[in-house]
Amino acid sequence: MVERRPDRAAVTAHLDPTGGTTNHPALAVTQTATAGTGGGATITTENTTAPALDVAGGTGLEIRATRADRAPRITVGSDGSVTWGSGSSTGDVTLTRTAEGVLVLSGALTTITGDQAVIKASAETINNVDVLQDDDDLVVSVAAGAVYSVEVRLLYSAAAAADLQVSVTGPAGATLPLIVEALPAGASAVTDAHTVQIGALGDAAVLTIGAVAAGTQVVAQAHGLLTTAAAAGSLQVRWAQATADVSDAVVDAGSWIRVTRIS
Repeated sequence: MVERRPDRAAVTAHLDPTGGTTNHPALAVTQTATAGTGGGATITTENTTAPALDVAGGTGLEIRATRADRAPRITVGSDGSVTWGSGSSTGDVTLTRTAEGVLVLSGALTTITGDQAVIKASAETINNVDVLQDDDDLVVSVAAGAVYSVEVRLLYSAAAAADLQVSVTGPAGATLPLIVEALPAGASAVTDAHTVQIGALGDAAVLTIGAVAAGTQVVAQAHGLLTTAAAAGSLQVRWAQATADVSDAVVDAGSWIRVTRIS
């Protein structure tokens, strides 16, 4: 049954899964058109007895955003998988339920809003290296045009002759004034007083923090306000020995980075 509504330029088609028309349709497809707009379509399940949409074949549902789309923006497969694309070519990211309680994403997942925290799950060790390198775990994604509160806590050990150098890098144009509290270079005991250093974003603003002995854990912490510009990207903790030494420098499990978006 096709119903024309006099109150607006709209056509509603009621579809019965058994064919023909019915007073209790399984599905209603309403196409609207308003002067000066492209209109739209709404699919509504109206059968309260069996409110299901079943489409035979390999694809359950395809959604295109505009008439110009040459391919679906969203495709729901018969297995329940959901694929997203640009509309100009085949979808490139798919979310699939592979087992009970398990979802698998075919592409990368980037979170760019709200709180993010990464806790280092296992220790990372370098030896005789004084060139800054990315920490394997301590990295988060940040959005463009945003402001974040940033906190970092490092549990680490290194020889007193080596100490540790640390930096934080981020997207182009971003700023991050940092306050860093740690043992000073040349410290001799874990009970030595911490000093405060002022840091900034980028390897050019690298800071040296003190260590007392290989295998003796100490702690450093930093906090600041990250303001990003036109570029999104990664906020990455980097570190190395301050002076190359044939001994282990370790950033331990339990170290973490946390960002909270505030604007």
